Amino acid sequence: MFNTAQALFDSLFPLDSTPQTQLQLLGVLSSNASRRPPARRRAGGGALPVKSIHQTRSVAEYTPGGRILGANAGFLETMGYSRDEVLGEHHRLFVEEQHAWSEEYRVFWETLRQGGSHTGQFRRISREGTDVWLQATYYPVFGPEGAVEKVTEIAIDLPEPDDAEAE
Repeated sequence: MFNTAQALFDSLFPLDSTPQTQLQLLGVLSSNASRRPPARRRAGGGALPVKSIHQTRSVAEYTPGGRILGANAGFLETMGYSRDEVLGEHHRLFVEEQHAWSEEYRVFWETLRQGGSHTGQFRRISREGTDVWLQATYYPVFGPEGAVEKVTEIAIDLPEPDDAEAE
């Protein structure tokens, strides 16, 4: 299985591809995958090698309601937090307070709870209060019964946003 997954990963992401290109492709794959019936996408059943993604990207997992279940070292370093500081906290920890209570933010999480995904450039706030721009995909992971079990975010930080795509 690993050889098949590695071959798929290598065919999708040539050695000379940039991290942004790779993440954009993951976003396309995620948005296409969200159109499949939930039975085809299960927790822990992805074809892409999870270890490679965790080693090269910022990854965080949330409850369908937005509580942080876990985050890898890349995510924690990018945002300036320790694991203990974020576990159990809500994702709104990373956004401005005004945005955290907005209709747009409520709809963002409602879409994820209903099985939709989001891909784009997102402004987040680090522990130090500085702006962090991420190119990210948020996608639902479905459990055995077809309900959204958790939400995964895969991201790279950007030096500055592309104004045409930024949130």
